[in-house]
Amino acid sequence: MKTLAKRNGSEEASKVINSIDFETEEILRNMENPKRSKFDSRGLVLGYVQSGKTANFTALISKSADAGYRFIIVLAGIHDELRQQTQIRIDRELTGHNNLDLDGDFVEWNDYEDTRRWYNLTSAGYLDGTETGEFSGKGINRFADVFLSKDRPALAIIKKNVKILERLLKWI
Repeated sequence: MKTLAKRNGSEEASKVINSIDFETEEILRNMENPKRSKFDSRGLVLGYVQSGKTANFTALISKSADAGYRFIIVLAGIHDELRQQTQIRIDRELTGHNNLDLDGDFVEWNDYEDTRRWYNLTSAGYLDGTETGEFSGKGINRFADVFLSKDRPALAIIKKNVKILERLLKWI
């Protein structure tokens, strides 16, 4: 909000935030119930450069987790740089993970909330000292209990790449 208000003024920032809130609520209402025994749900975000796509789907991801979705995959283009940029942005605004020690504000989690913190299946570079970045298959045993958690959602940000998708499917 601070950055948006600095650029556009607080009134315009409020309009943008309210618009994102309204639109993501509408999308969430049209999604399948995550508590169903079997469902098949996907979404697609399209828009111009700098049109607010990432802000919208980050808000939707957050609301989806609150609604009970526990495994979310973001397909972030076909280039490494775009995938990493998307990972950093979502980490900054949603998960709070900052494994590259980047400057700037990242979401903070207190000790009480830590048990509900996101599982990142991908990272912007290093994860617990191991270079994993995208869902590379390295060190994925550390996520063996991801699907056992009812409190912690899991998030993977990957490129649209056959090998990466195959690794993810094999792991699932």
